[in-house]
Amino acid sequence: MVYILKLALVWIAAASAARHIATVRQAISSTQPFHLPIRLWNILTGDNGGASKSSLAACPAHMQAVFQSLEVAKLVEAGKGAGRHGTAFYQPWLYSKKWSLAKELLALPYNEQDEDYDVKNDLKWGDLISFSIYEGEKKRLKAVQRVSDESNVTALGVLSVCHLSRTFMKALSRCKNLLESFRTDFSECREYTLMQLQRAAQEALSELCFNSCSTAMEPLVTNCEADMDLPNLFNQEAQRQLLKDHEQCSELSYDTLEQLAEYTVEKKCIKFPPRTPLWDTDDKGFGDFSQTGRAAVCQVETQQKLFVRSKKFILQKGTCPEGTKCKCPPPQQGKQSTQHIRTRPGSLVRGIFAAASLGHQYATAGVLASTTAAVVTGGWLAMPFITASAALGVREAMNAISFTCTDTIGCWPNSLKSNSWGSSGHRCRAQDKAKKGLSPMWFLPPPGLIMKHSGGKCFHASCTAKDVLAQKIGFLSARKYYKGNPHVYNCQRLSYEEMTAEEREEFVRRVRETDTEEEYKDEYPINFTLMEQSKRSVDD
Repeated sequence: MVYILKLALVWIAAASAARHIATVRQAISSTQPFHLPIRLWNILTGDNGGASKSSLAACPAHMQAVFQSLEVAKLVEAGKGAGRHGTAFYQPWLYSKKWSLAKELLALPYNEQDEDYDVKNDLKWGDLISFSIYEGEKKRLKAVQRVSDESNVTALGVLSVCHLSRTFMKALSRCKNLLESFRTDFSECREYTLMQLQRAAQEALSELCFNSCSTAMEPLVTNCEADMDLPNLFNQEAQRQLLKDHEQCSELSYDTLEQLAEYTVEKKCIKFPPRTPLWDTDDKGFGDFSQTGRAAVCQVETQQKLFVRSKKFILQKGTCPEGTKCKCPPPQQGKQSTQHIRTRPGSLVRGIFAAASLGHQYATAGVLASTTAAVVTGGWLAMPFITASAALGVREAMNAISFTCTDTIGCWPNSLKSNSWGSSGHRCRAQDKAKKGLSPMWFLPPPGLIMKHSGGKCFHASCTAKDVLAQKIGFLSARKYYKGNPHVYNCQRLSYEEMTAEEREEFVRRVRETDTEEEYKDEYPINFTLMEQSKRSVDD
């Protein structure tokens, strides 16, 4: 019986990985040409057909105009009236029914009076987001009371992309169809790589929805030592004043306000802050834009690459982030990517901004009166987690059979080992083959992860929000009965390659300070002894 259960678990893990691979493969292989309604954007941006002078800020500026005009209200209202009776609203098939209507809607407006205009190549919502993103966002909008219920959606509560979640916005910034449209239709974007377009899209969305509000929050963070606790930092009076005085803040839902407050504290108080509120570490993993095309870090260099199933044919043309190297694991192994491990199964929102935000929304007709009776004034609110489905199916299992190395190639987390050092007990460390990833700090886990030793085993675990805010980095101790420093932390959001020179120096210094037994004394990329001698000679 135990054997059958183990076999079933292996089968589920393999099918889940295969499903994930199939989803990403479909997303990155789309070649259908889509176009933006360029006549509309000529008016919005003052462009006369793409002939404006080139500027670094021009491409994100065009993106911002597009994001600002997305038909978000129509997406949310699609299927209005369905599930009106009984408990039909809670049935999963209802979201599928609504999605079948929503995905066919045009994502951007066009001139309906122009009879000659052909919309067949214009972007639809089904070209921009997946069903899982749509379903998760619908559940979230009800949780934060932007809509009254699924049978009576109000467009007053969801008018723009800024009313949507950061997860939704990140999905837009990673949508290849949309990014290719920017590159095709705007001359200022044509020299951008997909990864650069993704960063530009994040910059545009951040400027549209977050930056002004974050700037307004900064004066409230006066003491980084004392102001790391959000409830004390943003009291009720500060919240009401913030929503009253700043339009951008008043447009955001309370879960997004809380996340933005955390970002503001990070930006002002920690040494390795994320670059934007929508920042994601570039893991260079399978499906990431940095792992596509000729500039990909991990490539299969052989004429038989369509049939290669082994990692021995991989050629690495760059640097993988810390704790990773080029691999192409078969789906049946059930191996988890860095992003998979880093993502926690749900997001807990404390409702710090709930009362003030919902009260302001009600006063400005942003939510219906019937919804304000359920205002969350305390405790934690469990937000829906938006992710791809991991359902088991024959198709996913068949994908494992037809596997080739190009299906999963990318930078994957390295295997770990449990060892002992000196007088200390067992500890979790990277295997020496992690050096093949070529990161100067190869012995650390990927950003946002921990190498954890527990129950006699080593494994990767996600950093908690508290760990990230505290910037736990290096070889650290755990519970009392552990000797030495069994865990290795990298609880910050930047890879070594993404850091500035000053950040790299500080990062290496912090890690080296925790390496009390000098396990990796010959591996550090910055020689602090020479630096200190140089500083002394300058002072003298």
